[in-house]
Amino acid sequence: MKTIKNNPAQKPSGMEPEFPRGTLLVVDDEEGPRQAIHMIFKDEYRVLLAGDGPTALEIARQTPIDVAILDVRMSGMSGLEVLERLKAIDPKIEVVMVTAFETTDMLRRALRLHVCDYIHKPFDVTTIRQAVQKAMNRRLAQEDRNQNARARELENELLSIQMGEQLSRLRAELYAAVLHDMKNTLSIVSGYAQMIALRLSGVTEPTPSDWAMFKKYFSDINQHLTNSVELARRYLADFTHWVDAGSTTQVNRVLRDLEAFVCFHPAARNHKFTLEPLPKELEVNLSRTELFQLLLNIVLNAFQCTSEPHQVWVQGFVVSTPLDLLSIHETPFERMCNLEGFDNTPPIAVVQVRDTGPGIPEHLLPRIFDGGFSTKPGHGAGLGIMIVTRLIKRARGALHVYTKPGEGSAFTIYLPAAFVD
Repeated sequence: MKTIKNNPAQKPSGMEPEFPRGTLLVVDDEEGPRQAIHMIFKDEYRVLLAGDGPTALEIARQTPIDVAILDVRMSGMSGLEVLERLKAIDPKIEVVMVTAFETTDMLRRALRLHVCDYIHKPFDVTTIRQAVQKAMNRRLAQEDRNQNARARELENELLSIQMGEQLSRLRAELYAAVLHDMKNTLSIVSGYAQMIALRLSGVTEPTPSDWAMFKKYFSDINQHLTNSVELARRYLADFTHWVDAGSTTQVNRVLRDLEAFVCFHPAARNHKFTLEPLPKELEVNLSRTELFQLLLNIVLNAFQCTSEPHQVWVQGFVVSTPLDLLSIHETPFERMCNLEGFDNTPPIAVVQVRDTGPGIPEHLLPRIFDGGFSTKPGHGAGLGIMIVTRLIKRARGALHVYTKPGEGSAFTIYLPAAFVD
């Protein structure tokens, strides 16, 4: 039996109502049950009717279906065959089977194809409503999961792009830092040359004391040039060989990179900066680039919390016993990121970044780890903290924030680590 030509569930183009709760396909070769189900659900869902398997499959190819109600025994193509082919068209379709009898083989085949529910004929309105509601809920939950997964995928793609852009900016800033240092070195060399020229002016034969002074000058010049070349080699050569994500890196090595870089960064001007490395070298599960980005974002936030002169400290610790996680609670002045994903296996590398800035306002602190949120409205997109939290989670670490208005803030990073032989 073919589909009813004047399907009561389908309206002329331009007059079709909205059914935000979903689309229901009813497949039965008997007119009575088809119409009965249509009457039950016509005000709740968009109901499409099919009198046989081929027609049902054609509808499914042309129209997205959320839930299908299938009669098991139909002439021609059986309900189980329709079920199998519907799943081939769209595996996400939820299916409710209607049958007057059932066999073990039929149940086994239906379960293999993930049928949602069975309804026995004759059915009552309450039973079929419950079955369809259950199927619709499963379909909506599945859609939510798919959308959430896609949203996370897009967020990760966006963050990867943004991290790449930030890395490009970082490279440019490193180049600028090297040029700045070379300029300073050339100024120093020029100064020594002027002093030598002044000392030699009007002198036909340098005295032993002159040669001793020249020797000291040339030694100082050589030291400045060596330092400049070393800095250039370190940032322009080593930077291009920083290993990819998934590798490990030594914390103190990155802290030394950070200290050298911050000295030239405009954000550090007029502020005091102190860095104390870990007392013993540890290795963490982040690449050199990733750990540098993580620390740099937090340090720059500390410098940029106010334009008023203030102090920023970076201090490293080694924790040799598991942290007491039960003692960690969120308060009006504290927040913790990734406590549930933290690998609390010692040794743990701890790096704390403190500042004497104005602190984070109490009403803003609960949103500190929200994607896109910035503590500097109008002056930031929240990218820094998004990158920090992503890298913290990748390393199975944790981040504790303590702040008090008027007293400053402390960001403490905990990273599972290993001692370096």
